[in-house]
Amino acid sequence: MRLTHLIPDAERHGVTIHARRLAAHVPGSTTAGWPDTPPDGFVIIHFTERLWRTATESALEVVRRATGRAERLAVVMHDLPQPSDGEHYPQRQQLFAQVTELADLIVVSSEFERGLLLACLRDRGDAGRHRVAVLPLPVDHPDTTPPARVDRTIATLGFLYPGKGVEDVLVAAAQLPQPPAVINLGGAAPGHADVVDHLAELADQHGVTWRASGWLSADELAAAMREVGVPVAPHRHMSASGSINTWLEAGRRPLVAPTPYARELGGRHPGAITLISDLTRQLADALDRPSTTWVSPGQEVGLSWEQAGRDLAALVTS
Repeated sequence: MRLTHLIPDAERHGVTIHARRLAAHVPGSTTAGWPDTPPDGFVIIHFTERLWRTATESALEVVRRATGRAERLAVVMHDLPQPSDGEHYPQRQQLFAQVTELADLIVVSSEFERGLLLACLRDRGDAGRHRVAVLPLPVDHPDTTPPARVDRTIATLGFLYPGKGVEDVLVAAAQLPQPPAVINLGGAAPGHADVVDHLAELADQHGVTWRASGWLSADELAAAMREVGVPVAPHRHMSASGSINTWLEAGRRPLVAPTPYARELGGRHPGAITLISDLTRQLADALDRPSTTWVSPGQEVGLSWEQAGRDLAALVTS
């Protein structure tokens, strides 16, 4: 059996990074770039529309062309459609349903995402006839030993775009007696440079020092995540979150917006994250008690990359 991971050439895209890392742990598989000659045999792709569309072709057209020779196709879906997409929601639902039609297996990262996908299919009368499996996002076992120096900075993580929730962090930080600096570890998502300007203006209005670090190498990011005072994942519309797992891999226990996915993650691994209920109070408490922002030794935080690779191979070949 030939198992090929077909991965578009988008080195800094989070889904591409995830796909390459997972592929490295799937036994007996290879990777192929796109655009290249479409592979045959068993093919795995990771799908979100921004990763696959081009200036002249829709994401559906590109996926059809890229996977046309596959004997069997597994699609790992990311960033599934949900009502927070606003006017784009119906179109995204239709697209994800159409991509599902091409696949022999769909893999999502949470039960919440499974529900979102079934909502895409329900209106088409297809909700019961597709094979949909849940494979939680993997996470490395963290180093839970705090470094010698940890500052009082509050930090968010990842590409910036509307709805990421950083505004909530700035407003909450401004209410602290001595507002600490806030940093986003990462820069603006493509097409969203205006978000950085908006956040800078909001921070200035509230008397908070804020900046976006811009792109960081893996080593730079790992060091920065372990040096900040309070990690926060405030995104209010996540269906699954690589950012939360990135905090966990750094040994950090982030404050997380109480979304359905976050509740699912917290239920699966109690104690791994802290759900936000009163952000200002919780920021103050975390600054006063830094130990609450670190994963406890022995804490279960998630599926290992090795196990996730084995599980994906078993799903694709069964």
